[in-house]
Amino acid sequence: MLPIGLHENISHDVYHADPSERPSLSSHLAGILLARSPAHAKLSHPRFGGAFPDKPSDEMNVGSIIHGLLLGGGADIVEIDADNYRTKAAQEARDAAYQAGKVPILRHKYEALLLTVGSIREVLPVDFSKARTEVTAIWKSDGCPCRARLDSLFDDWSIVDLKTCENANLSSESRSMFSFGYHRQAVANIEAVETLIPEAAGRVKFFDLFVETAPPYGVIMAELAGDFRDLGQRQWKRAKSLWEQCLTTGDFPVYSPQKIVAAPAWAMSEEMGAAIAAGGPPPF
Repeated sequence: MLPIGLHENISHDVYHADPSERPSLSSHLAGILLARSPAHAKLSHPRFGGAFPDKPSDEMNVGSIIHGLLLGGGADIVEIDADNYRTKAAQEARDAAYQAGKVPILRHKYEALLLTVGSIREVLPVDFSKARTEVTAIWKSDGCPCRARLDSLFDDWSIVDLKTCENANLSSESRSMFSFGYHRQAVANIEAVETLIPEAAGRVKFFDLFVETAPPYGVIMAELAGDFRDLGQRQWKRAKSLWEQCLTTGDFPVYSPQKIVAAPAWAMSEEMGAAIAAGGPPPF
């Protein structure tokens, strides 16, 4: 277990297993808690079984490796000396790497990735070698145990979260950032630093750095507007209250069996607009 504070040189496996004294809330878990139910969040939490782990794919492995190389850390890599995974020997080597908590990759693909990383470094707007990277934060907020993994923390209290993608323009759109919960991640990261480093209060900024992994290696550094941050703060606060309540009572309820579903606001607006355009009176 890790005490409350900022910790460096903590492996990904240790972080994802939740080293907090009490089962802690992350921004990712908050998304499950709010979008589904406390029961779903409990089942996905590593301290309660971790029933819904991400199944690694070649694409996920590539993103993880690029991410680690750019930040100067990341998961341990195992190079597989084979052209593909069609042979039994290659499959066994890949499976052994996974079982050891490492990331397998074919050697020829890894060599190509090293060239890609070199090209990306030339266009990055920040120098990660000047930051503290892969920092694990353990803190308490509103009575709720929390944890976060900060990609990088610079001396000016800027947090830059690196996100590899195919299309930086698309990934940085508000709809995409909302669907992936990046607004909750931003406020959770900021809260972690401001809570654990009091002199940084009010000075912490969070940036999402979207980096394309193919030429011309486009990059976009995105900062959330005030209304987007406010939405993240509201959701993060609600998630903290709900998670702490569940931990205290030991009750992690699933969905309410009944609910009344209202018409979506956009549908009502479209219908009113269509009626007015047709020359008739407003339908409502």
